[in-house]
Amino acid sequence: MSLKRILFTTKFRNLAKEALLCLREFKKAGLEEIIMLHVVPIEEVGYVPYGGFSKEEFEKRKSEAEARFSEWAGELEKSGIRAKWHVELGKPVPKIFEVAETEDVDMIVAGRSKEDIVEKFVGSDTEELLQYSSWPVMLMKYLKCMKESWDFGRKVMLATDWSEPAQKALGFLMKIKGMTQEVHVVHVVEEGEPEEIEKNYMLVEEVAEKFRSEGIKAEGHVLKGDPVKKILEFAEFEKVTMIIMGTSGRSILKALLLGSVSRDVAEHAEIPVVLVPKKGKV
Repeated sequence: MSLKRILFTTKFRNLAKEALLCLREFKKAGLEEIIMLHVVPIEEVGYVPYGGFSKEEFEKRKSEAEARFSEWAGELEKSGIRAKWHVELGKPVPKIFEVAETEDVDMIVAGRSKEDIVEKFVGSDTEELLQYSSWPVMLMKYLKCMKESWDFGRKVMLATDWSEPAQKALGFLMKIKGMTQEVHVVHVVEEGEPEEIEKNYMLVEEVAEKFRSEGIKAEGHVLKGDPVKKILEFAEFEKVTMIIMGTSGRSILKALLLGSVSRDVAEHAEIPVVLVPKKGKV
């Protein structure tokens, strides 16, 4: 299996094109096509209750978006990647899921600048996307792509807690192994007896061996401390290029009250993070 189709969602913020072009690296993992999507929120084109919306304004914005997508598609096709696009009117997240289902994509990519990677209030599009997606979601970090041609697969961290979502994340990483040069399997224990730590060393090494058997350099690590802090510190120290984690897809309210390791890592990491949900196909 491979990653063949990516849905790239954009609000045309600064460096959006650069983030899109970074995705060409996934061609090494079998990428064949990128579907670009821009959703125009209905309230931005004159929506009022029972009053409809301005079709003229929407058509104007649609035309502008399609002109940009046409240009971007040309850049992708030069690299041998097919491209198509959708410009939709409505609520962003439902439209993203609708297009993802229709186009049968393998991953959704949401580009964000470092300064506002994940908003912290209920109702945020990114928060909603992370909580309810049935597809792996990759949060891009525009600034990294701007500085260099980002090689996502050079050194990947698989952060695992042995849960079902974590196993899904492992499945996703195996799916893109064609672009992966080095894997670090990381498990963080907050508290534990020596025998528990030893048991986890055996488990991370077992996973690492799966990649070594594929000819990929891999190491297992067991860290002790706060999971978010340790994952981020390890990623920075080892110069990891991408983090892959499972996510439980808990309700927004529960996530805000209790916190989520995967969500917090995605928010604070300096590099792209892929969150793989428990539900859905990988």
